[in-house]
Amino acid sequence: MKYGFPLFCLLIGLFSCSEQDETEPEMEPCEFYATGHFNDTFPGKIPELYWPCMETKDLVDAVSYNFPSLYIQTAGCCGLQSGYDLVRSKHGFPELESRDDALEHLIAKYISIDTIHYNCDLLSIQHGGFNFYTYNLEVVLAQEVFLKNATKQLKLDLLDELKIKQDLRNGESGDYACEGPTFATSRVMFFDDYQPLLDSMEHNHIIKAIVELGTINYGTDAFDAAQNNIFLLAAEYASKL
Repeated sequence: MKYGFPLFCLLIGLFSCSEQDETEPEMEPCEFYATGHFNDTFPGKIPELYWPCMETKDLVDAVSYNFPSLYIQTAGCCGLQSGYDLVRSKHGFPELESRDDALEHLIAKYISIDTIHYNCDLLSIQHGGFNFYTYNLEVVLAQEVFLKNATKQLKLDLLDELKIKQDLRNGESGDYACEGPTFATSRVMFFDDYQPLLDSMEHNHIIKAIVELGTINYGTDAFDAAQNNIFLLAAEYASKL
């Protein structure tokens, strides 16, 4: 009898392993993903292990839902860009950056964020809110890897939507002193070596900080002027594309 309990545990263990092997056969991640197991899963709940297996559109959704936008505003030392750099490797961006069609899907996702389908009253740290997704995507859209080889049409589409989002905010200062549309708008021109913007950076340290760091000192006349200057330059830039 003294061996009965250990033997019983051993049998239970073997039975459990057999059951697990039968119901969850060993498969490569993309093979398992292809079974459709995650078809009805909320994007933010899909494990990052399976992100390389996803279509780019679905990957953009996953990144949007998983990435905590507060980090891009406060995690770094020196503005939006340093926050992105700090958390980039932890939230699937290397995989997204490897996709040739990433920008078009990022822009499509950004356009889909509107005041009808998203709650405008939630803070930018709260999932489901207008600000959460716009801040998130604006910082992603400001990255060189997506903008450097963008087509003319993608640049125009992005600039148009950035201006729409800026106007929707009625000129109010962004959460945590961050202005995503201004940052992303400046980067479209910067990575295209648009000379009027480069000249402005040489003569205006606020514009330089916006472009390079995403740093905003809001609530001052100097900032308002710099911000307006960037959007004026963007309008001229778009007309020449």
